[in-house]
Amino acid sequence: MMKCTPFIVALIVWVTGLIANCLGNGYAPCVPSTAWKHESVMASGHENLEQLERMHGATTKLTIPARTPIPRRLAYRLGPWEVTFQWAIDANQCWIQNRSGSAIDYMLCDPERRHFLYYHSLQPGLPQLIDIPTDLAQGLLFLAIADPILQEFSYRNHPKDKAKKRKKKRMRR
Repeated sequence: MMKCTPFIVALIVWVTGLIANCLGNGYAPCVPSTAWKHESVMASGHENLEQLERMHGATTKLTIPARTPIPRRLAYRLGPWEVTFQWAIDANQCWIQNRSGSAIDYMLCDPERRHFLYYHSLQPGLPQLIDIPTDLAQGLLFLAIADPILQEFSYRNHPKDKAKKRKKKRMRR
């Protein structure tokens, strides 16, 4: 009986892993080509996107080094952000995979046609297929990434927001 126990435990672990792998979602949602917008409709709020990089060639890795000091409650997010970008076999598609420890926002830009794609909160480890409209220039895109949690924090503490809060407090009195 004792000799069978490690085998049974290993079998249960293996079967559980196999089931989780089959049922798990291995990819982030695909981004359709209709998600691309012209820069004239670009909303504000993307100011915290950092380090635009040219994405061309077969595979490109974009790594942004560790962040500058931020509040302690967000200190676990200080590691580097890393994204892998790869053109797909089809010329109108590309892949992005978040290799960071936390979710990221990213923006792809076509500098010639002035179109962009903004995607909020790509989870770590999941590759994502992106369709590129046929009228956009092929072979050159710019990629920018940001941490959505840090953006949220910076917007909450914006000086205009603080002024509005003070004004509301005065109005209540």
